[in-house]
Amino acid sequence: MIKRTPKLLCTLLTIVNIIMIFFVMNGATHDSSGYSSLYLYEYQFNNQSDISNLLATQYSQQHDGKKLSDFSMKVGFMGVCVDSGDDLDCGYTSDMKTDYDDKVPSFSVTNNKNTTSSATLELFTLAETLQNKATKYQIFIVEIITLLVLLVAQLYNMISFLPFQIYIQWFILFVLTVFFTIICISISWVMISCANVMNLGSVMTMNILSFAQGKKPQSVLWAAFALCILQVIFYIWTIINGDFSGFNFNRTKKPSKDMEKDISSIDHSILSSISTLRGTL
Repeated sequence: MIKRTPKLLCTLLTIVNIIMIFFVMNGATHDSSGYSSLYLYEYQFNNQSDISNLLATQYSQQHDGKKLSDFSMKVGFMGVCVDSGDDLDCGYTSDMKTDYDDKVPSFSVTNNKNTTSSATLELFTLAETLQNKATKYQIFIVEIITLLVLLVAQLYNMISFLPFQIYIQWFILFVLTVFFTIICISISWVMISCANVMNLGSVMTMNILSFAQGKKPQSVLWAAFALCILQVIFYIWTIINGDFSGFNFNRTKKPSKDMEKDISSIDHSILSSISTLRGTL
């Protein structure tokens, strides 16, 4: 049981990684704080822009006197949270666009008094663009599938009497290496995309919106990365020491000096007994 405890802990760490990556992938899809806090970007209207007073007046007229400064949108990998100051509504982006489009500010700015042409700002379209172009959630599906394969292999490895324990250890280490590579790619991708949006977001929206970055998704991914490193270290140590659930492939140890003395004394007593027996006969 003591030998199985580290393997049980590694199995539990794999389950924790699956849960954390699932939450990151579904960030900003539900109203609970566990989901709504896992957003990548948050944007709200910039009070320092040249048309901020005009936008604030339009928003107040369209939404029963609410303040534009209280409004913000949080964008995750698959979902969006709309914060109007009083309420926080979260859901998958396509559903939110259908059900909450009237709660999101919609603006039209004309060029001059003699023309009817206008420019509009679609916040849901911006969220979909960020999700489809800057970040993609599909890489987390690959990570979860990889972790599920790892979990099955670890459960198999815990049952010591099953065959092929040697190979399953190497297979677990291989799957961990694959997951390590994928999560390094996903973390790098998130960091680069967030940095680009922070630098270019205001420029893309003509300084109408200001952007802020969510920190929790990256923190959770780094935690999953650390747990993966711990498991890699354990399985490398296990393979180096030849501990394959009861199968020890180290060379047979030489008998100790005390054992050699005992064997020699036993042989000497047997020889003396034989010589005594011969003299008697």
